[in-house]
Amino acid sequence: IGKMEMDEIEKDLASSGIPMESVKTLLHIVSLKTISELE
Repeated sequence: IGKMEMDEIEKDLASSGIPMESVKTLLHIVSLKTISELE
């Protein structure tokens, strides 16, 4: 993910049929540095 722009990733995932809200949630989760940031 670090090599691609977030907008590009969002477009790719959304174009595969994943709802945009789910895409944004997924990208937020994978961008976290620690588990405690989920709380």
